[in-house]
Amino acid sequence: QEVQSMQKRLEEAERELQNAQQRAETAEQERQFMQQRAAAAEQEVQFMQQRAETAEQEVQSMQKRLEEAERELQNAQQRAETAEQERQFMQQRAAAAEQEVQFMQQRAETAEQEVQSM
Repeated sequence: QEVQSMQKRLEEAERELQNAQQRAETAEQERQFMQQRAAAAEQEVQFMQQRAETAEQEVQSMQKRLEEAERELQNAQQRAETAEQERQFMQQRAAAAEQEVQFMQQRAETAEQEVQSM
């Protein structure tokens, strides 16, 4: 029974490891997507600055769009940083789950040896 419960805990830990790895991959993809959006927003900021310099009459409307693009850039950068932190956290959880898997495997092997020695 102890071996079976160890096996169940081992399987649960392995599932948790897989889930944590999937979440880490998803967070990494989101981080990359946010970085791309930040770069696109940065390019739009530069484009808006050039148009403001070229067309003096459009300065006020362009300034509003520029500020919006800058806010979107900051928001995208914050989301990218949050996604990076989540990715690191998920990596830590995956590593911890991996350690638990190894620990469970060791306990299962010990229990198996005890069963054999009986």
